Amino acid sequence: METERKYIEIGKYIGGKKIKNLKLSERKTYLGNEITEITYDDDTKEEFPKAILKDIITEEKSDLSTLRDKIIGPVVEKILAILLEDEIKIQDIEYLKAKLTLSINSHIENADTIVWGKEYYDRTLADIHQILIKNKKNEEKKSKERS
Repeated sequence: METERKYIEIGKYIGGKKIKNLKLSERKTYLGNEITEITYDDDTKEEFPKAILKDIITEEKSDLSTLRDKIIGPVVEKILAILLEDEIKIQDIEYLKAKLTLSINSHIENADTIVWGKEYYDRTLADIHQILIKNKKNEEKKSKERS
């Protein structure tokens, strides 16, 4: 990220959180575009594709609904552009939405199974408890490292 632009964005907001620092992430988007890691005043971090930062960074705090609209709005425009470009028939839109939803849900379910190591219906409350304990220990370790 250009050094000059980085300093212009520090002190501004993404949603209700104040930006403390920005840096390029090692990760890239699916299509290979840059991702920026944002550190907020509360030391939490979040990553966004660099291309959308200009649309979501604001001078003042905003609510999460406003932030969501700023992120999702351009995505809807891109999807509509694809539908227009491919001249999708109106009668096929419901089918397309169903196929897209099915595909997204399938990917989420597959990733979820990989993360948990077992299917949803095989998980127990003890599995959830173990995840929460592990997360709590990781958070405590991070907190001690910051101190």
